[in-house]
Order: sequence, then structure tokens, then C-alpha cells
Amino acid sequence: MQILKQLMKIGGWISVVIAIIGLTASFFLYRHAHNFVQSASHAQGTVTKMVESSGHNSGTVYCPVYSFKDSQGKQHEIYSSGGSYPPAYKVGDTVPVLYQSDKPDNAEIDSFDELWLFAAILAGFSIPPLVIGLVLLVVVFIIQRAKRQPPVTHAT
Repeated sequence: MQILKQLMKIGGWISVVIAIIGLTASFFLYRHAHNFVQSASHAQGTVTKMVESSGHNSGTVYCPVYSFKDSQGKQHEIYSSGGSYPPAYKVGDTVPVLYQSDKPDNAEIDSFDELWLFAAILAGFSIPPLVIGLVLLVVVFIIQRAKRQPPVTHAT
């Protein structure tokens, strides 16, 4: 029983630490996206082509290439780092674009997938280890507490 309790305690702490790391990374990704959105300028872009990208295990994904004009009227062509299968866009689609006025080549398509999805997925995958770890630690605490209490005797 002692070994099982130790394993539960170690597993609980490891799960909690992994969850905290994931949630912290998710929070920083969220803050980065939030700050970008708050300070970004808006433009309308047009998808000019779709580029196939092959991952090791993910198969083929399609990344949009889009162009837009910034507030100075300068044309920019952006190769999106995000892709999907099936393709989320087709050539000629109009897309809302967010860009930094001082760095218009760091533009993003204004969509949940492009801005927020990775932070949301990371947070979602971090919640189960947090819950499991906390449950394991609570069980260990309850077992330890039950061993410390004297047995209840009934008066006759």
C-alpha cells in the first residue's frame, strides 16, 4: 500500500506540473494573440494561391498565400504558416487580414483557427492532466488523513 501511495503522489505531482506548463504556455500564446489583435490594423486580402505542404505524419495540408494592401497602399504577399486539409480557402477568396502597421509582413488572417486555435488546443490538453493529478493528490491526502485518525469506538 505504501508503494502505491508513493506512486500516486509522484504521478499526481508530475501530472500537475505538466498541466501547469501547458496552461502557462497556452496563456502566453493567448496574450500574444490578444496583444496582436488589439494593436493590429485591418485590411481585406485575396487568396492568390494554395501551397501544398507535407508533414511527416499529418499528410498533405494546404496553406493559403494571400495578398493585401496596407494603409500606405503598398501590396504585400503573405505565405500563411497555418494549413488545413481539406483546404479552408480557395483561390480568389476574400479574407480579413490583421497586420502591424510597422511590420505589415507579419500579417495573419483574422480567423479563430489562425489566431486562437493553438492556444485553445494546448489549454484543452492541459486540463485533463490537471484534474487527474489533483484527484490523485486528494486521494493520497485522504488516505494519509484516515491513517492518522484513531479508530472510532462505540460506547455500550
